[in-house]
Amino acid sequence: MADINITNSELNFDGDMVAGDKHVHLPPEPPREFTAPFQAPSDLQSFVGRKKHLEQLAGLGAIGVVPPRFLIHGVPGLGKTTLATRIAWQLRNVFDGGVLWVNIEGDELFSKLDEWAFLYTGDKKALSELDGLDARAERLRQVFQSYAPRKKILAVLDSVIDDNDEAKLQTLLRALSDHSILITSRVRQLVAFPDAIKVDLEQLDEDETWDLFVKVLGAQDARLQNARAQALEIANVVEFLPMALDLAARQLQDNPAWRLDHLLHLLRDELRQLDILHFGGEESRRAIRAAILVSYKRLSADEQTFFDALGAFAGTDFEEQAAAAVCATAIETTSKRLSKLKRLSLLQPSSTSEQYQQQMLQGGRSPDRYKLHSLLRTFAREQLRAAKLTSEMQLRMATHYCDIAVENGKKLHGKEMEHALAILDAEVSNIFAGQKWARENETQAARELTRDFVVRGKNGAMTSYFMLRANWAEWIEWSESGLAACENLNDEKAAGAIAGNLGLVYADKGEWDRAIEFYQQSLAIKERVGDGHGMAQTYTNLGLVYADKGEWDRAIEFYQQSLAIKERVGDGHGMAQTYTNLGLVYADKGEWDRAIEFYQ
Repeated sequence: MADINITNSELNFDGDMVAGDKHVHLPPEPPREFTAPFQAPSDLQSFVGRKKHLEQLAGLGAIGVVPPRFLIHGVPGLGKTTLATRIAWQLRNVFDGGVLWVNIEGDELFSKLDEWAFLYTGDKKALSELDGLDARAERLRQVFQSYAPRKKILAVLDSVIDDNDEAKLQTLLRALSDHSILITSRVRQLVAFPDAIKVDLEQLDEDETWDLFVKVLGAQDARLQNARAQALEIANVVEFLPMALDLAARQLQDNPAWRLDHLLHLLRDELRQLDILHFGGEESRRAIRAAILVSYKRLSADEQTFFDALGAFAGTDFEEQAAAAVCATAIETTSKRLSKLKRLSLLQPSSTSEQYQQQMLQGGRSPDRYKLHSLLRTFAREQLRAAKLTSEMQLRMATHYCDIAVENGKKLHGKEMEHALAILDAEVSNIFAGQKWARENETQAARELTRDFVVRGKNGAMTSYFMLRANWAEWIEWSESGLAACENLNDEKAAGAIAGNLGLVYADKGEWDRAIEFYQQSLAIKERVGDGHGMAQTYTNLGLVYADKGEWDRAIEFYQQSLAIKERVGDGHGMAQTYTNLGLVYADKGEWDRAIEFYQ
């Protein structure tokens, strides 16, 4: 059977994907000029000190038989990610092969591997024919060798929580085995990373603390005259933690009338309140909590509600329109509030690729993205729970990202493909988080979203994305969840489409019998609901599977059944496709005259 590519396809509640034209294998493109990617976040303007740590981390650029491995360890709030960011910027020119960055806590691994492969090959499907993360990691290692030979690459694996991230680490370490690796973690010893050089991060010292206040407020700020002792008292209250000190200094910057002793009073008062509430835990946790509360209580009630709602985001980062949708605020208001939260260090800017920025600007959208530090996200979620708003905000989040998936999924087969793919790649961690929330909840709205993430829209929301990326495991998992949701919703029409798409997944994987099983399930549903168009598509797909199995007569049988329906409804385009498929089968059987008859 000749190779068939799904080029002219349609997927919606009326049916599943159906194969169309013959696939033509094009010669590979000539080598393109290599541009080293740089994915590190923006360097923090208030960064101070850490001289000895930076000197130690400079060893990442050393040349040796074994690529350098470093682990930055420390409690939350010490600035592990900030230090990793600073060293990445300092060594940018040393790593002529690029600086790669992955957030272990939030990023979806399969999309990150695809993204890295694209950065080096320019091919969006460089890993698409491979099934499983291990195979993709090995191919990515080969991509680095082929497209960046003899070049040095630094990979930063940020926010490793503990050894529960072992599977992700093993995959990444396999792909990056020839290159320098830096991990940030709260854990000092990781099983998957035993030989790493440890960089133990401590609190800021007194000189570094004073430098931070001067850097944020400016050396000419009159409040700093003879105020070093007060600044150190503030530092002592917040345990000399960089994150807490930055929050405190930003409050002074935002409130010019405040003196340092007033801020000190506010922080001590918050600590006393925490003691009254029996807020336990490590001293560092209490110190950061006090600093957060001082900043949070200076927001207006509407701004507090806005900040709390941001806790609903569970992906790596988010953009302005998403914040507007979740917080139910106008874009102008959203933009102002995001800017204020960033100014107060309650929100951090997130790095984006040049390609993403260009695509967003061309589409008339802001390229800026934001993220919450894990401690601030935890705080925001606590406020949501206290106000009993968690479910409402998470529903808004999941609904928004389902809409994003639907809007851009339908564009993956047309001229807007590059723009749509850039958006989906940027939002994939949020889309996964939205689908996960929907899958794990049993409300009517959640079940509808679980279904819609798979089947809503012309090309089935994320179905085309999974096909393009060959993410079979995710496609199957989402489709099975979608089928269960359809059963609870009594939505047979959608169930028929999802079953058909599961057949398509297994057909692409070469698991013919499983493909036939789901196609037959889909066909039975479509017969029951009287979906003639969908039946014709499924007959065609059954024909394709049997043709690939070499069972020519069975393939012809199903093509003829598809053709009969298309003739009855006057589907000329569909009839032409089926005639082509019949011609291909007869050609493969060696019955040339019959093949010519159908081609004509």
